[in-house]
Amino acid sequence: MFNSDALSYLIRCKERLKEVDPKILNKRWVGRGAESWFETVNNSSDLDWYIGGLSTSPLDRCKLQKKISGLRSSKTISDEDIKMSVIEIFAWGGMRMDHARMVLPCIENYQDICKDLLCSKLNSDDAYKNFHDAHHSGMFKGMGPPFYTKLIYFLGDHSGLILDQWTARSINKLCDKPVIKLTRNKNGSMAVRQSNGPKHYKIYLEIVEELRAELKLDTLPLSKTEELIFSCSDRDPRVINRLGQYYHRICSAWRKYVRTEEQVLTADE
Repeated sequence: MFNSDALSYLIRCKERLKEVDPKILNKRWVGRGAESWFETVNNSSDLDWYIGGLSTSPLDRCKLQKKISGLRSSKTISDEDIKMSVIEIFAWGGMRMDHARMVLPCIENYQDICKDLLCSKLNSDDAYKNFHDAHHSGMFKGMGPPFYTKLIYFLGDHSGLILDQWTARSINKLCDKPVIKLTRNKNGSMAVRQSNGPKHYKIYLEIVEELRAELKLDTLPLSKTEELIFSCSDRDPRVINRLGQYYHRICSAWRKYVRTEEQVLTADE
């Protein structure tokens, strides 16, 4: 099913990551501190919200996951808890200010989906359908699959995975076909099209499951396979500084391959 060259290189990337300390690995995905991010949004909109408990310093993916997972065991989840979680996720994901100013004011149109995810009343497939249907019915603007799958992942049981340009491009490259529909932006980046419906998301999850078996990662959560194909930026100087030149080369090797087809990790290393 998978392109043999791409799969072989992904396996090489996976093996090389074993030499990277977990503390360094966690630095691959660090977002902006939610408090400062939300203050910028709040000051440039008519929200006028007060939300307590927002992170004052940047969180990595693991810390964000732990913070939100703590709410899942709560007997009661308030509207403020949901708003806090949504803000944390958007800040971590680097949502643009103009999008945030569209998405946050209409949170009541998707707040129930978020709450049902936190309360384990909604699985990832149904959550994707609900978000997709709400978006296409005009209930919110400025949030497509890359961000509502972040909500599905962090608010849910982690069986639903993030679907953004990098996981989508990775899957398309590994499968040698456009499993996920993408649009190329003027700046050269790619965007997951809004037309990727529930069936596309289901197929994406199934492919990642098959990939996990190919990579012999069966004993690990499915999200670890998604993290592997997401990789990390091979060009962002902030990521390079956090990881250091040597480890950055290893951590970003798959991303660079997806972007340029260059294999920076040679077989004889």
